[in-house]
Amino acid sequence: MSRFTPLLLVVACAGQPTLPPVDGGMLECTVTAPTSCTQAGLRYADVKPIFEAQCTTCHAGNPGGSWPLTDYQSIADWKDDVRGDLLNCSMPPYDGGVPMPTAQRQTLLEWIRCDMPQ
Repeated sequence: MSRFTPLLLVVACAGQPTLPPVDGGMLECTVTAPTSCTQAGLRYADVKPIFEAQCTTCHAGNPGGSWPLTDYQSIADWKDDVRGDLLNCSMPPYDGGVPMPTAQRQTLLEWIRCDMPQ
């Protein structure tokens, strides 16, 4: 058994990655994939500020950079990746300095589940 096995077992058993310490405590990523559209009133205008605050710092469409999330069509083109990254809590990255609150993750997932109304 390698010296890394215990860490792998903890992550595999927990099912969710654990965030680094923030303000002296631990945050956990505890999002759940919506199974139905319960917030049909959400529109792009409602989620755009979340994308701007949490995503476009890196996903601005700069040459050689990450894929863009700067407008509705860009987000629609990458919706499967966005959904997956939100669910597995890999984006925004924890070392980016500002973890995404669970409520924001859930809002984006709800909007995607409701077919991303404009």
